[in-house]
Amino acid sequence: MYVETKSRARPEGASTSALIRQPANPERLLTTGQVATLTGMSMSWLEKGRIYGWGPKYLRLSAGAIRYRWSDILTYLKERECNPEEVGR
Repeated sequence: MYVETKSRARPEGASTSALIRQPANPERLLTTGQVATLTGMSMSWLEKGRIYGWGPKYLRLSAGAIRYRWSDILTYLKERECNPEEVGR
């Protein structure tokens, strides 16, 4: 019996950022779960960031409806980008 298996490894030459399916519209509103999936941040981390004020910008549409703009998430990540050659200077 022959069983074909598929590798879970990243395709040759593909970067992690290329594998993330980004929303086409940067102003699209995303749920906490969608942001967690797209960025690799946990939902808990995002929720704590809202409480303590260190997470990305968000919109409170109603008591239980929190949304994030994809453009705000990208800005938040870009602001935290580090260059290892500049660390410690």
